[in-house]
Amino acid sequence: MDNCHVLITGPSGAGKTTLARHFRSLGENGVDADTAGIGKWMDGSGNEFRPPADSAINAGQWAFDMGLRWNWDVSRLVHLLGSMHRVYLFGGAYNIYGLSGLFCRRYYLDADAKLLEERLESRSREGKSHVGWGETKEHRAVILAELDADRSKAAEHGLRFIDASLPIDRIFRIIVGIRADL
Repeated sequence: MDNCHVLITGPSGAGKTTLARHFRSLGENGVDADTAGIGKWMDGSGNEFRPPADSAINAGQWAFDMGLRWNWDVSRLVHLLGSMHRVYLFGGAYNIYGLSGLFCRRYYLDADAKLLEERLESRSREGKSHVGWGETKEHRAVILAELDADRSKAAEHGLRFIDASLPIDRIFRIIVGIRADL
């Protein structure tokens, strides 16, 4: 099980990006899927779309307005996983459950609506969003409206739930398999 890759997903605002940074700071292969070059915007027919080259564009809003979904490219994901020993991949995508078989362990960072709302508003004010998703009230309403369905899907696919409000080091210990009581 040495090359066991680990998937950590959850709703926007659950702490995936923060955890990826924490893993890297501790010498683990913590990869933020949003910046790893594996994602692409797609419509319901499977056509890929690229945001306009204008650097001032908010890609999250552009995709939302176009009705696009963030998906992971299978070949790029397989290449990423093959390039490193034990990848801890943090992120989410519309097609994530079709790719979950590439991972030996899968986790869902679970957060209640109040915590997500607080984190999304905070990261929006601080400019921490990669693509601008979650920055507007309209985006946050979509995230919160999809929360129950998101949880159900994660449970359906056998993901282990972790309380996203736990201290970051405790979440780290759970994911890497270190006894949390040590």
